[in-house]
Amino acid sequence: MKTFHSILLVASFGLLAACSNTTSEPNPTSSAPAAPAAAQTVAPTVRTPRDVVPTKLFARVVAGLPAAKLVQMSMPLNPMEKLPTFDVEPVVTSDLMDLHPKGAAESVHEIAIDSTDGEATLFLAPQVDDEMSIRAALADVQVLDPDGVVVNVRKPKPGVDPSKAPPMTMIPLAGHKPGVYKVVVKGRAAATGLAIEARQPLSHVTMTITPSSAEYLLGNTATVDVVLKDGATPITGAKLTSGLLDEQMNKGGGVTFSEVGGGVYRATITGLTESSPVGAYLTDVRAEGTTPSGARFLRQGRAGFHFGVPTARLGQVTATREIKDSDGMITAFEVDVPLDAAATDRLEVSGTLTVVGSDGDEHTLAIAHTGDTYDAGHHVVTLRFDAGQVRLTKMEGDFSVRNLQVFSVGTNTLMNRLGAGVQRPFVGIRRDHLVRLAKPTPAVQQLIADHVLYAD
Repeated sequence: MKTFHSILLVASFGLLAACSNTTSEPNPTSSAPAAPAAAQTVAPTVRTPRDVVPTKLFARVVAGLPAAKLVQMSMPLNPMEKLPTFDVEPVVTSDLMDLHPKGAAESVHEIAIDSTDGEATLFLAPQVDDEMSIRAALADVQVLDPDGVVVNVRKPKPGVDPSKAPPMTMIPLAGHKPGVYKVVVKGRAAATGLAIEARQPLSHVTMTITPSSAEYLLGNTATVDVVLKDGATPITGAKLTSGLLDEQMNKGGGVTFSEVGGGVYRATITGLTESSPVGAYLTDVRAEGTTPSGARFLRQGRAGFHFGVPTARLGQVTATREIKDSDGMITAFEVDVPLDAAATDRLEVSGTLTVVGSDGDEHTLAIAHTGDTYDAGHHVVTLRFDAGQVRLTKMEGDFSVRNLQVFSVGTNTLMNRLGAGVQRPFVGIRRDHLVRLAKPTPAVQQLIADHVLYAD
């Protein structure tokens, strides 16, 4: 049951264990009498903008699955951490790249440099590995500034034969004019291929690339937005070309941008089908045009997402329970989640137990996982949160279950996530009504030693 999510959790425990022990104790919310052990009323599941919900399931065969084996576990979380919202992180760049493909005809590449301030630099990268081939290729490249002056020739040093100086791979642009630079690619450089890149850290021209979701499920609509700005001023009328790059960096189509207005350009992903490989993809975007002030610019950037073919999804939670021992102490919190599968797969269902802290934000208490190999059909999966682990957080009050999700271990794909989950199924929980954790793991013991969790 080693998913990307659980790996992140293990990594976070390692990081927390290495932190200082100055973490302040969270302030619990007000206490109330313990709720009865009977199943609680389940509130309707609410959608959030960050949910991942398949609109259609596919009966896609998943190969190489292990035999069915039920695994249940829960893990305490840092109560100082807020509930993650899974926002999509935009990619903001002021860089550019142009490529002379291997074996293409000799040609002149026009590179629009809009800023030469600071550490602006032009890079030349022949598409070969050994030093002799790199030098040979660079000897057949000439870079001209807007005035036609060659800028990729080193200044001669006293007593050094200029012909023996290594050709330049990094060309500082400070002191040169902004404008259109010409990169003349001939001979051995054209034969081997050449990547031309530029860094313009002080440029006011930025390109921001934002996918609509980090997880694109077949059957859903996935879009990518590009925003072009010169400072705060939108750039209109730009030309955008793009394509998808798979994990082997093979480029395909399926991305065509249209100008929306206000410097925003949008594309709908159309190039992936049920037979496409499941995995990570990059939207590779090249934008060129003219700023409102009349300067030519060129930008290149990439933003990623994961593509998957959904074969399973969750339904609305059907029941929640407080499990108690013979002394009336709560030993576990359970949640029943319906699961519909269209194909046999190794699936992991998980959820996060939370509480609203004194700061008004929702904080994490524990995460529960249940994994098994499920056949096609309808199932009910139980998530079980260990109450002894929750006791270690010192948090009390009304507990909610958030970020319910199903993850395909067989295809490494997040199939479904419901961020809102179930609000307050466990009401008025007091710490002194929770059993003590009998056997803390070494990771939990370290967190206790670091005052992230609290045992008594």
